[in-house]
Amino acid sequence: MSIREAAGFYNIPSNALVGTWLKRFEKSGIKGLIPSKPSGRPPMKPKYAKMLPPPKTEEDRLRLRILQLEA
Repeated sequence: MSIREAAGFYNIPSNALVGTWLKRFEKSGIKGLIPSKPSGRPPMKPKYAKMLPPPKTEEDRLRLRILQLEA
C-alpha cells in the first residue's frame, strides 16, 4: 500500500504526515511514533491562580475586597 493510499484509506488529509510517520517507524520502530516531550520555553504563568486564605476578620475581608477591586 502506498503512502497516498494509506492516507486516503484512513482519511488522513496529509500524505506528508503519513510519510513522516513511516520514516519515524523505519528508523526507531514503534517507539519512534510515541510523541516526545515538547521543546521550547515553558509558560511563565502558573496553571492555577494562587488562592488567598479566607479573611479572618471584617478588616481583612475589606482589605481583600479592595485588592480585588484594584486588580
